[in-house]
Amino acid sequence: MDLSLSSMDQNEFEQFLDLTIPDYAEDKIKAGSWSLENALPNAKRDFNRLLPQGIQTKNHFLKNIVTNHQKIGSIWYAVKDDDQPAIAFLYQIYIEQDFRSKGYGSLAMKVLKNEVAALGIDHIWLHVFAHNSKALPFYQRLGFKISDYTLHIDLRA
Repeated sequence: MDLSLSSMDQNEFEQFLDLTIPDYAEDKIKAGSWSLENALPNAKRDFNRLLPQGIQTKNHFLKNIVTNHQKIGSIWYAVKDDDQPAIAFLYQIYIEQDFRSKGYGSLAMKVLKNEVAALGIDHIWLHVFAHNSKALPFYQRLGFKISDYTLHIDLRA
């Protein structure tokens, strides 16, 4: 299985935003962080804050996952060099529905590890929403360790 990461162009980036921003808003609703009416504006605000120059935002890498010359997903990570040592933070990995559970996600993460290591970075961090029951075991199989938990209680409930 041949797989590579290629940089997004502006059109691909816009498609990425059209998919990712609503998904992020939905995750924040499921997590109990945002209300339905505020979720989409909050998600747009967060993305504008994280990617103020779009695909040209310094230290952010927006990549297509490609196999056999076909785009099957995307990866977004950032290098955070204000931390010492510098880390890569994985904001998102997305595999198109037809390609899930076929090993592409694991292979994409292997390619990502190699790309990040070539930048001289020794650690990749990420966040998993608690309701995403498939993600945590996936990352643990790849060797990721839980570093902390964030808990909350809804006092209105």
